[in-house]
Amino acid sequence: MADLLKEYEIAKLLAKELTGTLSPEEECVLKEWQEQHPECYHTVLDAENLKAREEFVGSLRVDEAWEKVKRGAAVPSVRRLNTFRWMAVAASVVLCLGAGIWWFWGGRAVQQVSPQLATVIEVGSSKALLITPEGREIALQDSTVQQIELEGGITAVNDGKKVVYSDHSSSGDGGETALKYNTIRVPKGGEYELLLSDRTKVMLNSETELRFPVSFGKDKRDVFLKGEAFFTVTKDTVRPFIVHVSDRISVKVLGTEFNVKAYPDEVRIEATLNRGAVSVSNKVDSVVLRPDQQAVYDKAEQKLSTREVVAERYSGWKDGKFSFENATLESIMVRLGRWYDIQVVYQNPEAKKYHFTGDLERYEHFDKALNMLEKATNVRFKIDRNNVIVSVDRKSH
Repeated sequence: MADLLKEYEIAKLLAKELTGTLSPEEECVLKEWQEQHPECYHTVLDAENLKAREEFVGSLRVDEAWEKVKRGAAVPSVRRLNTFRWMAVAASVVLCLGAGIWWFWGGRAVQQVSPQLATVIEVGSSKALLITPEGREIALQDSTVQQIELEGGITAVNDGKKVVYSDHSSSGDGGETALKYNTIRVPKGGEYELLLSDRTKVMLNSETELRFPVSFGKDKRDVFLKGEAFFTVTKDTVRPFIVHVSDRISVKVLGTEFNVKAYPDEVRIEATLNRGAVSVSNKVDSVVLRPDQQAVYDKAEQKLSTREVVAERYSGWKDGKFSFENATLESIMVRLGRWYDIQVVYQNPEAKKYHFTGDLERYEHFDKALNMLEKATNVRFKIDRNNVIVSVDRKSH
């Protein structure tokens, strides 16, 4: 309960700052919190989001939500407290002025399943299709260990969750003219791990495709991405590693860890650096990222920009966690839709603009995620097979 009350007190201090009523002592407390959570602080006080927040506040049942925090705080598990670190459904002041809603996952009430959520939606799992240079299609999921023989002394060993490429050729590279490409496709509701022939590790998210040479050439290492992947690149000062995203963006590295999110149906491409350094380029501009920086390419404006972020919030999916920072319900449901393989239908389009902040366990049952959203707002979900129908309960105002 102490941690929840602390978050509640921070909410009040944020409101006081906006109204100019902070005491010197309170200013010191808030400054310390700001230094620990800079991204959240700036999101809360970002004037550009005020209109959206004001619209969002009308959907919240603040007093009821805070009562649930107090009732549930006596029984939460340590694991869930850690999972939902922004978990206080605080006061109306932080909901009116802040970054959306702070999710709470604390007690039995949140775990109760709405009658409308009785249909079971399966959690995503390891699944992928491998397409060889010869055009063979190999389903990789649910496999016992299998060895795939490829041309030129290359083998790929698959265990149902990860496929590992090994180069047993005498030269270790085939020259630029001899490159042969494989493609790995991960469907909705899937994920897969890939170890390239240079020992670079790639985690592939749902609805993602990566085209890569079975053995890299002697001058560079090129791969081609659609979707989302996290790369841990083996250092090679002679051969830079380059991730190509359609014909718009390339990410060039020598050895580092970074996440690239580049779904064809989304308006932005994001490259987020966890460790090392990368250069992100389009046909006009180029930027160099430091850890906890993100390059954002706006497809409509064809503009490349950078911003400070907490990198782990963008790559948390590979470690079993979804993180949302002032995210719209529409964007949240797109991400959940890819992982749980669902289609979303909005009966009330205004629900798309509701904003939320919090973390979700990636391997938890789908109904738990929906229940948290229902408990905090007047959004309602109904599941019909793999369709999720979103509506607004206007009676709860």
